[in-house]
Amino acid sequence: MDAAQSVFAQKGFHYSTVEEIAEKAGVGKGTVYLYFRSKEEILNCLITTRMNDLNEKIQATTLQGTNTLDRIRRAITACFEFCHEYREFVILLYGQLGLLAEYIPNDDQLVGDSILLVEEIMEHAAEDEIRWRCDTGILSAALRGILRTTLLEWAINRNTEPPQKAADEIFRLFCYGAVASVKDE
Repeated sequence: MDAAQSVFAQKGFHYSTVEEIAEKAGVGKGTVYLYFRSKEEILNCLITTRMNDLNEKIQATTLQGTNTLDRIRRAITACFEFCHEYREFVILLYGQLGLLAEYIPNDDQLVGDSILLVEEIMEHAAEDEIRWRCDTGILSAALRGILRTTLLEWAINRNTEPPQKAADEIFRLFCYGAVASVKDE
C-alpha cells in the first residue's frame, strides 16, 4: 500500500501505472496482479485501509475525552496526527478528490465512522450544558470541510508546526469563531 500511495501521490492516480507501483514496492508486476485486478482496485484498497486507520484513531482518542469539547478537540487532533503520518495519502485523496470520485464506491467510505462519531458527540453536548447555534449535521459537515481544506494545505506545505498546535487552532476556530473582538463604530 505504501508504494501505491507514494506513486499515486507523486504522479497522480491517472498517470500512474501498475508497473511503477510494482517497481516502487520491489516486486514484479505479476506479483501485484496476484493481489489486485487493477490499479483502481489498488486505489480502493488504499482508501479503505487508510480511512479505517483514521476512524480507529479517532475512535480511540475520543473515548478518552472527558467532555464534549474535549472529545471534539481529540477528534481534530487525531486528524492532524493522521495527516502528519500519512501526508502522501492526504495529498492524494483531498488533492485529487474530484478526479478520483468515480473510483470511490460511496461517500460513506470517505466520511466513514469518524464523522458520524463527531456528529454523535455533538448531539450529546446538552449533557455538558453546551448549546449549538445550528443543527449538528450542519456543524459536522462544516467541520469536515474545514478539516479537508486545512489538512490538504497543511500537507502540501509540509507544515513544520506540531499537529497538536494546528489542531488547537482549528478547534478554537470551530468552537469560538475567527473574530477575537469587534471594534465599535
